[in-house]
Amino acid sequence: MNEPRVRSLMHDLKVHEVELEMQNEELRRIQIDLALARDRYVNLYDFSPVGYFTLDGHGAIIEVNLTGSTMMGEVRSNLLGRNFRGFVAAADSMRWQHHFELAGLHDAPQRIELRLNLGDDKSLEGQLDCLMVNSGFGQVLRVTMTDIGVRKQAESQRQAADALIDAGEMERGRLSVELHEDLGQNLSALKMELASLASGPLDTIEQVKRVQAMQLTLDNAVSAIRRIAIDMRPRMLDDLGLHAAIEWLARDLEQRVGVDVTVHLDEQAHASLSQSTTIAIYRMVKDMLTYVVQHGHLTHLDIEMREQDGELVFNLLGSSGWTYVEADKRHDKDKNSAAGSLRERARWLGGQLRLDESVSGVQRLSLTVPTPAVAAS
Repeated sequence: MNEPRVRSLMHDLKVHEVELEMQNEELRRIQIDLALARDRYVNLYDFSPVGYFTLDGHGAIIEVNLTGSTMMGEVRSNLLGRNFRGFVAAADSMRWQHHFELAGLHDAPQRIELRLNLGDDKSLEGQLDCLMVNSGFGQVLRVTMTDIGVRKQAESQRQAADALIDAGEMERGRLSVELHEDLGQNLSALKMELASLASGPLDTIEQVKRVQAMQLTLDNAVSAIRRIAIDMRPRMLDDLGLHAAIEWLARDLEQRVGVDVTVHLDEQAHASLSQSTTIAIYRMVKDMLTYVVQHGHLTHLDIEMREQDGELVFNLLGSSGWTYVEADKRHDKDKNSAAGSLRERARWLGGQLRLDESVSGVQRLSLTVPTPAVAAS
């Protein structure tokens, strides 16, 4: 082989060597990227806040992430090959089997809530989102499981609280009727008897004064009983609705406090409210009015109610003398304070209470309640 040929081969070998080194570098880079991708997959899959399960066509577990095995209280290797139905509580077993079969007929995820028995008298309330897909194992069911035990407990507590509130409202209504119909009517009858007695001849001026004093006392008692009955459960709320009840609150506030009150109520804003929610909002508005009176020096107050962007909005707009906002900041997170109590009750309604001040110095206390939450309650 002549010298030029040798040099040509040496050059080709050098070029090939460089190409191999470049390819090797590219392979190392790809290997690093694959390792990083694998680590990301492990983090996303194994350490997800929800459990991931893959079930074969018979319901046996063929894959499970670390979160899922932790939720089940088992080592991952002990779960593989076991039928998921074996963990489902007996009361939900047939529902799960029907759901498993139904999931294979749909392309969209199917959701079910089940109670799972985990051994050692432990159980788990799970929400399962299931989707049938094709994979290397054939047709499999991908399952995402979320522990909803805390949510279920909260729902149960809320239902119990709602039942107590409803029972309390029924008792308020009963006492209100008894005060108004029984005691109020008896006092009114006694007042008429005194009036009849006063119209006849009395022996002395002292007797006249005593009868007049008794009439005044009865007038005050009848007024107090009527006010207590209205505070406990206003009849107009049941007979005429929320608008009339809020209008009455405004006029009563004007008489008691001497504040000029303007009312702007959207006639359609409360059309979808249930009776229990109507009562809860009425009491909320009543306590909001009490709060702003106690924490400010009002000369004028605007009451607004409207529906906006899927929310029921109540605004109390006060004059510049309304100074409760600054005073309330210290107790903003105190649930035992007046403001904290109002905020908690707003959250209970699924809404929010806001306190702010406009550029013009007008103070606003605003209650917003999502319309879907209102309808659901």
